[in-house]
Amino acid sequence: MKTNSIRTGIFFLVLATTMIISAACGESTPAAPAAGSTQELFTNNCAKCHGLKGLGDGPSVGALRTQAGLNLTIVASKNDDELYKTISAGKGSDMPPWELVLTKEQRLDILKYIRTLAVK
Repeated sequence: MKTNSIRTGIFFLVLATTMIISAACGESTPAAPAAGSTQELFTNNCAKCHGLKGLGDGPSVGALRTQAGLNLTIVASKNDDELYKTISAGKGSDMPPWELVLTKEQRLDILKYIRTLAVK
C-alpha cells in the first residue's frame, strides 16, 4: 500500500516537473495529431521525454537523471512483454507508471505505436 502511494507521488512529481520544463522551453508540436489517436496518446504522454519520433530528444530530456532507454527507435531487441511492463510500471523515478493513468488498451496501443518508430 505504501509503495503505491510513493509511486503515485513520484509520478505526479515527475509529471509536474515535465509540464513546468515544457512550458519554460516554449516547445510546441508541429502538427496536432488526430484527437483520440494513438499518436495523440504518445505525443501527450511520452514525447516530452522520448521526442515526437521516439529519438529521445524531447524537451524535458535535460531534466532527467539518465538518458538510457530514451531512444525508442532501437528497442527491437525487447519483446512486447518487456516493453508493456516498462510502460505500465515505469522505470526508476524518471518514467512514471502509466498504469495509474492509461487503460490497458491505451498502453497496448502505445506499445504498437513504439514498434512503428523502430529503425528498419
